[in-house]
Amino acid sequence: MNSPRRLLSRVLTSALAVCLLSACVSPTTVTLEYQPRTGAWRGQPEINVGAFTNKRGIDSRNLGRVKLFGGVPVQALFSSAPVEMATANAFAYALKERNLLTGGDTAKFLLTGDVLVFDAGVMTRPYAHVRIRVNLIEMDSGRVLFTKVYHSDRSNEPMMPGRGGAVPVVTEMASRCLQDVVDRAVDDPELRSRMRLRPQVPTEPLEGDGDEKLLFPKPKFKPNGGVI
Repeated sequence: MNSPRRLLSRVLTSALAVCLLSACVSPTTVTLEYQPRTGAWRGQPEINVGAFTNKRGIDSRNLGRVKLFGGVPVQALFSSAPVEMATANAFAYALKERNLLTGGDTAKFLLTGDVLVFDAGVMTRPYAHVRIRVNLIEMDSGRVLFTKVYHSDRSNEPMMPGRGGAVPVVTEMASRCLQDVVDRAVDDPELRSRMRLRPQVPTEPLEGDGDEKLLFPKPKFKPNGGVI
């Protein structure tokens, strides 16, 4: 029969092991990639990509953790570029693939947004969650024509972290979640209809904004256009 002293010793040993493992979290940098979708709908080049904002409440490069089955993190995942920049670049690639991207004074519309959720890692199963608010703004008036939140969630079969292969799997899942969101947004029939109809009010108010704040200042562009 175990004595109270022996039980206390085991508890302290286990706690010490967890602390040591937690202190040995290995930082790993990954690159998020957007793969152009073949056969996508094409249109007229009249949209530019503006700023996307990190609204997650954590560092812009922080993606998540790879954890052991006990929940102890062993790897910290960081994006090589801020998630808001990776998102803006993905939208630029998607619009260019569809012949919709333009820049400077030729743009009739501006695409902006907020990164609300961008989380990826391993907790028994590899997972990725992406949630982004997309705004379509009319350049001439600065008025919000359309705003909507798009999301994508993915998970895979359970795997043992630390044996290799976890990071590439998570990176691929995060990239595909981002691609899902971007493709759904730029191919959304409702967004396209707003470009044609140009209503005088947004489809839904931006979070935290009132009716008196619908006008956006006209952005400044780089000389060669493209992503701000």
